[in-house]
Amino acid sequence: MKQRELSFTLRLVGLGLLLVSCHGPQSSPGETVKAIFAHLERGQLEEATTLFSSRARQNLPEVKSLIADVPAAIQNAGGVTVEIGHEEIIGETATVTFDLRYGNGKREHVRYKMIKEDGQWRCDGNATVPASG
Repeated sequence: MKQRELSFTLRLVGLGLLLVSCHGPQSSPGETVKAIFAHLERGQLEEATTLFSSRARQNLPEVKSLIADVPAAIQNAGGVTVEIGHEEIIGETATVTFDLRYGNGKREHVRYKMIKEDGQWRCDGNATVPASG
């Protein structure tokens, strides 16, 4: 009986850690970028937009229309992996440069501007830059 109780307790602790890691505040700008794309890949547009800055969310209907097709595009491309290349943090702002690697072999080199609001890193804008190599 004690072993069964211990096993159940360990599963609850593991579930708690998983929930915190998936939905808790991201500790770095790069982690926020990864969280945004994880939400988009799962079709969770509302959750993805919560990781945008208040300035970026000022025109929420336009933001949602811009990202509405992203989940289907990611699925059609065979999924996506985010590989953080470089984070440059200066005070409450940051720039994250990363690669989006799709399951079909294609990739994009992207740069996001980030801002820290209420202790959490949020996307404040982006620009795709030419991929090298």
